[in-house]
Amino acid sequence: GVSDEDDRYPQDPTQTNNAPEITFIDGVAPIDGFNTVSVAEAQISAFVVTADDPDSGDTLTYSLGGADEALFTVSNAGAVSFKLAPDFDSPADSDQDGVYVVSVTASDGDLSDNVSVLVTVTDVEEVATGVLIDGYLAGSTVFQDLNNNGEPDFGEPTTISDTFGNFRL
Repeated sequence: GVSDEDDRYPQDPTQTNNAPEITFIDGVAPIDGFNTVSVAEAQISAFVVTADDPDSGDTLTYSLGGADEALFTVSNAGAVSFKLAPDFDSPADSDQDGVYVVSVTASDGDLSDNVSVLVTVTDVEEVATGVLIDGYLAGSTVFQDLNNNGEPDFGEPTTISDTFGNFRL
């Protein structure tokens, strides 16, 4: 006889397809409504979604939605990452409050499951120190050029070097 597991023959069309289920977000069971995760600024990785499908032959694919979906990517394994590292002091989310709204859908091609996640970016102490050399460059403006335009813009960390060329940013 022919086994249902034999790939050379189509499966019985009366057999039901079971929906995948998202089982974990960063190792924690999801809740109905918004799940929450916290991410330190400057970190690309946001969270990982784990899903199971009772239909062992189905391949799961992941997709994103939500107000801030354009700022994220999702891998074939369910790892959700920021496209650009977030900055606590300059939030890029849709309402600029530092809480990013994204949903993840796991699909088997026919059926799906999804979760909504609020990703809160937390502040990290950022300190850069050094000494300006070429003689001592006292009173020089030192800044972190976040947008790479060569100019100290509003919101970019800026400081002035002391009489010996030392700075703390």
